[in-house]
Amino acid sequence: MLSAGGALMLIVIGTSAIVLRASAARPAAVRPHLSSQSPTPGATSVSPFDVTPSATAGGIGGGGGSATTSASPAATGSADLPVGWVPHANYAVVTYDRANGYPLMLTLEAPPQPPETVGVSSHAVTATWKWDGSRWVLLHPADSPPNLNCQCLAWSNLIYDPLLHRVVVVASVGTTWAWDGANWTDLNIIPSPAANPGHTSRDYLSFDPARHELVLLQTTFYEGTQTWTSDGKTWSHRHPTMDPSGPPLSGGVAYDPLSARVLIFGGEDGMGANNLNETWSWDGATWTKRQPPRRPAGGEATLAYNETTQQMVLFEAALGGPAGTRATSTWSWNGSSWSQISAGGGPAFGDMTYDPSRHELILVGGSDEMYGAVQTWTSSGATGSWTIK
Repeated sequence: MLSAGGALMLIVIGTSAIVLRASAARPAAVRPHLSSQSPTPGATSVSPFDVTPSATAGGIGGGGGSATTSASPAATGSADLPVGWVPHANYAVVTYDRANGYPLMLTLEAPPQPPETVGVSSHAVTATWKWDGSRWVLLHPADSPPNLNCQCLAWSNLIYDPLLHRVVVVASVGTTWAWDGANWTDLNIIPSPAANPGHTSRDYLSFDPARHELVLLQTTFYEGTQTWTSDGKTWSHRHPTMDPSGPPLSGGVAYDPLSARVLIFGGEDGMGANNLNETWSWDGATWTKRQPPRRPAGGEATLAYNETTQQMVLFEAALGGPAGTRATSTWSWNGSSWSQISAGGGPAFGDMTYDPSRHELILVGGSDEMYGAVQTWTSSGATGSWTIK
């Protein structure tokens, strides 16, 4: 049995590994120059993607740092992105805003840090973007979901809530925020999910239309998992007979209309050293482990339902690719088993959504070669091939 001092040392070692994992060097060509000027709320600026990233998958995302929070730059007058800046993020999440008719992306923008300052406050900025089919347009809401002012997972994935008619995100500090097309608003839901700050945690958010509620799975490397559901007015801490044993980091989540279940797959252990390839489904009462004989390798993963092909689609970037890269592949789920659609293409980590206005999947992420620059990929889903925009 470990002594208290020994356990503490293991936690410190694990923390250091994750911080270093998130702090890969980024090329000088895409480093941001933050301005102290605050933009006009509601204004937009067009930012063509003028960086040409490598299409070779490699590297990983996520990270750690301090647990302090930072409000919207526009609201506080702190550093903000200059007009015309292209997305340059350590963490990007995306969903389709059905109320306003465009893919919406939330990014954590932060200047590069030299190795000796990793984990130190870096004036992180929460940025909101919309996709016009060829470029990301920077929006300027008066308020934004709080980040942890570090290069780390600051929020859950984004999800559209058809009951609220808004895009929703859960911040790591436990607050729930909604986008109305012009601004982010704290819904002030009480009680709220437990604060889940830190680099060894991940909040997986989905809307369950079969049960008309939000579903949140909070996972931590050290403290296990918690399941919460919400009607948009209050959060309820659920106590299912079984909770997923993982994934603590970087798995995918989406609602699967074929099985009427929330599906979670993939991820990595808290040290970011091993793939996890467990499949879990939520039926409104408990989680069920689904382990078909053939399944993806696991690792960095993202899920989305393709309405055109009527398939649940998985994109993954697993550890163990050639020469230290990640092995990328695209799969479909039929409610009981996985089938590989294609191999290769896409970024080394990212988030995916379906764009019904263009009948395609859109995937945002990065690679080791262009760490911190958001790559945008699209796919019809039928062949599993990805095209970088």
